[in-house]
Amino acid sequence: MPSEIAGGQNQDSTNIVADSISNSLTFLYDRINYESTSPAANREFKLGRMRKLARLLGDPQNSQKIIHIAGTKGKGSTSQMVASALEQAGHTVGIFSSPHLIKVNERFSINGNSCTDTELYDLINRIQPAVAQMDDDPDFAGVTFFEITTAIALLHFQDRNVDVSILEVGLGGRLDSTNICNPVITAITNIGLDHTQLLGDSIEAIAVEKAGIIKSGIPTVCGSSNPVASSTIGQIANDRGAPVVQRGIDFDVIVENGSNKKSISVNLVDKFQWDDVQLRLAGEHQFENAASAAAICWKLHELGWPVTAQHIKDGISQATVRGRMEVISKAPTILMDVAHNRDSIEALLKHVTSAYSGTRKHLLISISQDKQHNRIVESVLPIFDTVVFTTYRSNARGVNSLNLLKDVESEQQHHAFATMPTRSQPVCIDPPATALRYLTDLANSEDLICITGSFFLVGEIMDAMQSVD
Repeated sequence: MPSEIAGGQNQDSTNIVADSISNSLTFLYDRINYESTSPAANREFKLGRMRKLARLLGDPQNSQKIIHIAGTKGKGSTSQMVASALEQAGHTVGIFSSPHLIKVNERFSINGNSCTDTELYDLINRIQPAVAQMDDDPDFAGVTFFEITTAIALLHFQDRNVDVSILEVGLGGRLDSTNICNPVITAITNIGLDHTQLLGDSIEAIAVEKAGIIKSGIPTVCGSSNPVASSTIGQIANDRGAPVVQRGIDFDVIVENGSNKKSISVNLVDKFQWDDVQLRLAGEHQFENAASAAAICWKLHELGWPVTAQHIKDGISQATVRGRMEVISKAPTILMDVAHNRDSIEALLKHVTSAYSGTRKHLLISISQDKQHNRIVESVLPIFDTVVFTTYRSNARGVNSLNLLKDVESEQQHHAFATMPTRSQPVCIDPPATALRYLTDLANSEDLICITGSFFLVGEIMDAMQSVD
C-alpha cells in the first residue's frame, strides 16, 4: 500500500477518534451542571438518583476502599497530601476532585496521572445507556453532570484496581453524590460560610451538612479549628457511634516559642510526632491541612494499613497541588491561587503580605456570582498597588467585571471603603488573557502579579498560557 494512502487512513482514524471523544464530552456537558448554574435555594437534592445510577453500573463503589473528605476549604490539599503519603507506602491511589482547571480528565487521577481521553471516552460510553434508561423514568430522570462524573471516577478506579480511592465532596456532604460510598475513614477539613443559600447561613448549619458523610462505626477526622463546627461534628459523630479524631484534642499544629518552626502531633493509641515541618505547598493554612492529613494517615496506620511515620512525613512534605498559591513564572513573579471565598482569600492575603513584604503587588481577580463580592473586594483593595477586575468566560457564573467596579464605586460614594488605604482605583479589563498582558507590561521584574478569585479564572489563565507555550 502506498505510504500516502496509509497516512491518509491513519489521519482519518485519528479524526474519527477525536470526533467520538468530542461527542462524548458534548453528552457530558449537556447535562445539568450546577458548577455552571447555581441550583435554586429551594431545590431538593436526593441521593436516590445517584444510588440508582451506581446500581445500574454494578455498584463500583462497593468494591473499593474509600477515604471520603468534605470541608469548605482545604479538602483538595488534604486529599493530595494523604494520597502522596499513601503513594510513598507503595499504594496506588485514585483521587476524584472538582472542579477541574483545564480539562475534565483532571478530576479522575491515579498517582498523579489524569484519566486519558480514550479512557474517558470509554467510560462515558459505558455510562450513557444507564443515563438513557433513567431519563425514561420520571422518578430518576435528569442525571446531572456531577452525578455522571462521580460515576466515571468510581468506574475508572475500579477498572484500574486502585488500592484506595479518595473522594472529595463536591458540595455540602449529606446529599452530595459521593455520599453513596462506604468509606474506611471520613474527614472534614476547615468549615466556613460558603454556599450559604444551599447549606445554611451559620457555621453550625453548614457543619451539620458536612457531617452528613459520617457513618456509623467509621472513624472520622475533624480538622476544623472553629469551635462551633468542631463541637457540632463531634456530637454528630458520637451520636452515630463513629470514633472521632479532633483537632485541638487528638492532633494539632504546634508553633515553637520564639520561632516560625512548626510541629505536628497526633496522639491516638500510638503517638505520631513530626518536628520542624517543611512543606512544598505555600501558605500558613497548609500546615493545618498537613495536620489533618497526618491524622488521617496515622489513623489508617492504627487500623493496620502499612503506612509508616516516615511515609507520612515524606509524602506530605512533597505534596503539590495545581493552582494553590502556585508560582508559575518569575520576573515578574506570577502567583495563582484558586481562593474563591472569604476564608481562602484571607489565607492568600496573609501569605502575600508576609512572603512578599515590600514588593509592589498587582491583582487580577474575578469572582463567582454566589460569593460575597463586596467582602472579598473590601479585603483585597488595601493590599495591592493595582487591582484589575476581569470576567472569566469558561463558566456562566462569573460576575461581570463592570459590575464589580460599579460595586466599588458605589461603596466608595457611601464611604464604606473610606477608612481603607486603596493604593489605586481598580480597573476593568476583559478577557482575562488581555488583563494579564496588561499587568505583565505594567509590572517590573521584581513585582508580584497575583491571580485569584475562582477556579475558573485560574484555569482559563493556565489554558491561555499553555496555548502560548
